Amino acid sequence: GSLILRSPSLTESKAPTFRKLLDGPSTKLRFADGVLDYKNKLLWAVCEDHRTVSSPSDVKNTIAMIDFSKQEASIEHVAEGKDFYLAPRLSPDQKHLAFVAYDHPNMPWDATSLYLRDNQTGKVQEIVAGHSIVQPRFSPNGTLYWIDDSSGWWNLYSYSDDKLSCPIWPQEKEFGGPHWTFGQKTYDFVDDKTLVIANGKELGTFDIEAKTFSPFVTPFTSFSKVSYANGLVCFIGAAFDFPPTIATYSLLSQKKCESIRCSISTDLSKFQGYLSIPETIKYPTANNRYAFANYYPPTNKDYDGKKDACIGLAKPPLLVKIHGGPTSCARSQLQFGIQYWTSRGFAVADVNYGGSTGFGTEYRNRLRSSDYKSPGSWGIVDVQDCCAMAEYLVKEGKVHPKRLAITGGSAGGYTTLACLCFRDVFTVGASYYGVGDLEALARDTHKFESRYLDGLIGRYPQDKAVYVERSPLHSVDNLNVPMILFQGLEDKVVPPKQAESMYDAVKRKGLPVALVEFEGEGHGFRIAKNIRTALDGEYTFYCTVFGIKCANEEKITYTIANYKPANTLRPYFSLALAAKCVVGIAAAAILSSTFLRTRNNNK
Repeated sequence: GSLILRSPSLTESKAPTFRKLLDGPSTKLRFADGVLDYKNKLLWAVCEDHRTVSSPSDVKNTIAMIDFSKQEASIEHVAEGKDFYLAPRLSPDQKHLAFVAYDHPNMPWDATSLYLRDNQTGKVQEIVAGHSIVQPRFSPNGTLYWIDDSSGWWNLYSYSDDKLSCPIWPQEKEFGGPHWTFGQKTYDFVDDKTLVIANGKELGTFDIEAKTFSPFVTPFTSFSKVSYANGLVCFIGAAFDFPPTIATYSLLSQKKCESIRCSISTDLSKFQGYLSIPETIKYPTANNRYAFANYYPPTNKDYDGKKDACIGLAKPPLLVKIHGGPTSCARSQLQFGIQYWTSRGFAVADVNYGGSTGFGTEYRNRLRSSDYKSPGSWGIVDVQDCCAMAEYLVKEGKVHPKRLAITGGSAGGYTTLACLCFRDVFTVGASYYGVGDLEALARDTHKFESRYLDGLIGRYPQDKAVYVERSPLHSVDNLNVPMILFQGLEDKVVPPKQAESMYDAVKRKGLPVALVEFEGEGHGFRIAKNIRTALDGEYTFYCTVFGIKCANEEKITYTIANYKPANTLRPYFSLALAAKCVVGIAAAAILSSTFLRTRNNNK
């Protein structure tokens, strides 16, 4: 799109003005993560050049300086030659620019470099390299701070007077996260000696000299977009019983947290008694390791234990939920896409398998090849951990051993298909825009992820045999359970052909299978109606397989190939609850990002 500068009005009577600096469609340039030097009429930003692109690798990425001091803006590329750039940040006196860059086959959570540019001489200096570096930022006195994982955790560091610091506050916690999107911000400066920072499940101030942390009292346990100005901390907060909310915390005398705008407009009080609050579980998995999951028990206050063999008595069906990425994590916030299931009598395990973020570098690297020469472990470690989660809950007596479902989107869809094709643990599964053919993904995806599989699987085509071996599409002969596939027809990350090929292969084998496609949807469903259709479609599919009566008498609106009705099992969820599952009714309309994880804008 075009690059437009909005100039604020100096008086309330005048509207702000807009000026088009560059015309995006004609120049085929894209900009992101900009920082404005209004005094010198300069804009610094990440730039993508699509002018001579025949393949994803042809996209050129730079740090651009846009000079709009004259009528016609000009562009100077002040840093180029690397595959990717991110987070350009100006010093308070505008004399220095910090930024992060890296080359394939690394991803930004593998190994990057931090650079410092002298804007007066144009000299660029590499400050630190070889680690995952995120969120560079200058303090008011010009000291450069950033987060990197050289200690084994994403901790905070600084650079001043040509001296690197040790971790400013060594913690076995993650102060940052994987750079899937631009604009991440988990800390800011109150003054030269004080930070406001998200410390795990707490937000508070940190005294840099005294090394003391003072937490705020808030209803939240997850924090992002942290900013400070004029005594007020602004952030997005969330918790398992609280949806994402724009909030503030006053550092002045009142010390008060205030919610400004919630991501939903529905009164949460009407869901009391229907919301399931998870228990974080650490459980044993393969090779004497441990993995983690958020376990949500079935919850519905209207259940009558004397009449219905349901919540609290009979062992519930289990839905194992697999996050995407795979370098990501289960979200620590209220998710109506999970409450949909727990209010209908399902238990849900939201798994942080090996390779997830939030548990340190070693845990995050469990899927990754250490040298890009030996194969990675995607399709092995994640499969082991997800199957181990289901087996653990069965052993603990929490769930029904014959009613085990698994679901995931994108990379989570791949793990779902891999669990179904490589292991005999689950009874049924649902894949949302999942990867069935790893070779196809390696050949046809956008630049940002075009070399992601080098570390997760192996180099392509050199390690072609590993790609074939790990692709669920080539292991359908091992599949013995039904599955349903959901796919957006506009998906550019995992094209529709992946789902179509998987559907055809399962259908040929004679197993029950359904494919539900959505026009106008890409990688992650955004239209509320389609999200609701997908949720209800997945639910009715499981009910059909398990012999469960649908709580609200939802109807199957798609064709299940090879389906032959068999003797149904004893109904698990009574129709007496038909009008009671209010959480699921509101789910799709409230959150149109239930299965969406935003991809990085680098194409």
